Amino acid sequence: MINDNKHVFFISDNEGWIAGSDGSIFHTTTSGAKWDRQDSRIPLINGHVRDTINSLHFSDENYGIAVADVGFITRTEDGGKNWQLRESGTENNLTSM
Repeated sequence: MINDNKHVFFISDNEGWIAGSDGSIFHTTTSGAKWDRQDSRIPLINGHVRDTINSLHFSDENYGIAVADVGFITRTEDGGKNWQLRESGTENNLTSM
């Protein structure tokens, strides 16, 4: 599923997200029995890998933010169905929320 998990966040007993290497975000509504990949919108580097997402947080089941290496920030307002890149103003690695 993910080469290197960096952060796990559950908003309830059933619903949660995992973030990690290659810009990956996975979502579960089955307490982790099944995971579905979400498109984080972290851009490809040299056409084949993405920067690592180091941390994510959801304030409710819809609104979440994830931070990544090279200053990438991505957010969702629909539980991760659609992620949107945001400007961070830095190229430093963002490691936590």
